[in-house]
Amino acid sequence: MLEIELVVLTIAEGKLRLLASSRGLPACTLGRAEPLDRAAARLLREEVSADHLYLEQLYTFVLRRGRVVVGYLALVRNAQIKRTGGAWHEPLPRLPNGQHAVAEYGLTRLRNKITYTNLAFAFLPDRFTLSELQNTYEVVQERSLDKRNFRKRILTMGILTADGVARRGGRPACLYRFTGPREVAFWPSFAPSGR
Repeated sequence: MLEIELVVLTIAEGKLRLLASSRGLPACTLGRAEPLDRAAARLLREEVSADHLYLEQLYTFVLRRGRVVVGYLALVRNAQIKRTGGAWHEPLPRLPNGQHAVAEYGLTRLRNKITYTNLAFAFLPDRFTLSELQNTYEVVQERSLDKRNFRKRILTMGILTADGVARRGGRPACLYRFTGPREVAFWPSFAPSGR
């Protein structure tokens, strides 16, 4: 029997958070005629409502006792949990039945993929500051980035447009919009050197 498990991640209160309940990751058994991607999207919509949902298939895991699980990575923004018992955790809580391997794989995929794609935008509103963009990278990669180098690099890529509006409250900050495809454009790596 084939199962689907979701690694649902969001950034809240400046931290990367994973959705889990006492039963572990959101999961379901695949219906006979339901395609994998459709079942995963349905499960995600049953678990959370959000401003933005990103979903990609991760890997097929063969766990103990021959259990076959297709893992999916889901990135959500401003998400509200729909199911009773679900909660946001700082990765990684204790998870049952081999789910730790699925969750760890999802986290690794995100941390790697954010270094060579624009996947950070899945966590951001349509208009954001450069500080918010940099903070997203720092939260996901769990390390600080040099502010001047980050800004210089990101602004020379031609993927952002300043919308001419400054956010008020403290020091004014220019808001930007992303001008490329939301999750598919590739750019120079923000990976740490030496890895």
